[in-house]
Amino acid sequence: MPHLYDAQFWRDRADKALIIADTLVTPEARETLLDIARAYQRLVAMSERRAATNRMAETGDPGGRR
Repeated sequence: MPHLYDAQFWRDRADKALIIADTLVTPEARETLLDIARAYQRLVAMSERRAATNRMAETGDPGGRR
């Protein structure tokens, strides 16, 4: 689970899924990859929220400044 809260990890996968989806001709396959990309994008948002919560807990500032 090392990547569970790594937003960039999930963002990279979403980008790759979108690139592949753009090459697909079969509508069902394309939609499946778009669904996967959307799921990765939800993981990006979750990871970013988690990181902001952690920064807030550590510094008292959601931007991470002390």
